[in-house]
Amino acid sequence: MYNKIPRSYGLKQKYTDGYVVYENLIPESFHFQCDKGSGGTSVVEGVNTAIRHRVSYQVRRSASFARSFDWLVKRLRYFFHHYNLWIAARRLKGKLQAE
Repeated sequence: MYNKIPRSYGLKQKYTDGYVVYENLIPESFHFQCDKGSGGTSVVEGVNTAIRHRVSYQVRRSASFARSFDWLVKRLRYFFHHYNLWIAARRLKGKLQAE
């Protein structure tokens, strides 16, 4: 399964919550476990929460589902496009206020 991950991403460090399954999926040299409450996975958890909030297909225990994989991909691309613009605008606003 790990071999299916694009090489450029596969060579980066992975921070996980220590779930036992990850030990068998991620090579030890790239795997770093974060203690609960350390905040090491907080960024990705925040993004996951935003996805579940904005993309109905991704809500847990939802009756919504993608009728086609293409529509799921389109919705996720749309979400990430706007999410990245929002992040960039926040950073720019912070830089302008600091000046």
